[in-house]
Amino acid sequence: MNKSQLEWGKVKMPDQTKHDPDKVAFDPDLFSGYKRFIALRKQFKSLRLGNYTSLLTDDVQKLYPLSRKYENEEVIVSINRGNQPVSLAPAFLQNGKYKEVNTKKQARQLNVQAMDILVLTN
Repeated sequence: MNKSQLEWGKVKMPDQTKHDPDKVAFDPDLFSGYKRFIALRKQFKSLRLGNYTSLLTDDVQKLYPLSRKYENEEVIVSINRGNQPVSLAPAFLQNGKYKEVNTKKQARQLNVQAMDILVLTN
C-alpha cells in the first residue's frame, strides 16, 4: 500500500494539542552531577582545550574511555552506560602514571560503577 491508497479522512489521529503539563521538579542528584562536571572542566585545561582520543570501545559492557590532552596534562574520562559495574585493566593504564581525580590513588585498572563516570589524570 502506498500513500495514495490510504484513505486519510478515515485515519483518526490523537489530539496532541491538549494534555496535562509535564511535571517540573528540582533534581538534586542531577544538579550535583552538573556541578561536579563544571568543577572538573574548570580544574583541567585539557577538558576545555585538549585533543580528543578514543581509547577503547566496549559495546558489550557499554564502557567508553576517552582521553583529552593539552600540553603536559592528560585526563581520561571513562563512561559506563551499562547497568552493571565494569572492571578491566587496559594496557594504557599499566604504566602507573594515572591517578583517580577524587581519591588521588594510582589507577592500574578501570572500576566504573553502573551509569557512572570515572576520571583519571596524570
